[in-house]
Amino acid sequence: MLVENFVSLPLALAISDSAAGDAAASRGARLRAALAQSLRSVARNPMIWGMAAGFVFSLAGWRLAEPVARTVNLFAAATGALSLFVIGGSLVGLRLRGLARDVSVIAAGKLLLHPLCVLAAVLLLPPMARELQMIVVVMAAVPMLGIYPILAQRHGHEGVAAAAQLAATVASFFTLTALIWAVRQYL
Repeated sequence: MLVENFVSLPLALAISDSAAGDAAASRGARLRAALAQSLRSVARNPMIWGMAAGFVFSLAGWRLAEPVARTVNLFAAATGALSLFVIGGSLVGLRLRGLARDVSVIAAGKLLLHPLCVLAAVLLLPPMARELQMIVVVMAAVPMLGIYPILAQRHGHEGVAAAAQLAATVASFFTLTALIWAVRQYL
């Protein structure tokens, strides 16, 4: 989570923001400016501050007061259902006719290409425990997180992202089942 939130997401956001920059500026200058803006956004992101606070609490061995802990647990239990409403709301009124190709490419990239790339990286990296290798590959094969449409919203693509997320979630029943079967055979 730390690598994803502090490295992968800011870098991906910087690259996407630099592509939409001024044509007169050099690509490198746009990328540096977009990366700096992304890092500033990450530093102001309440989710990052929450993760940092949770990390400090965990390291220090502190516990939340019981009423506060119950409230946090209630919110945590509700977020999954709430994210389904947000995704469903993004899909309302969306014409899927012109999106089938984009949605299928995104879903196939996430469910097939991403785990294959991670498998290649795992095989090329220094040796690690076989169980850890398989866990990394299986984690790469899960559908994208609920934040995916929210990140795409910045560029006006939340509908396509929500549709791709729905397709990937449905298709992952089959792809993850096959992958887990293959992992069990391999181990």
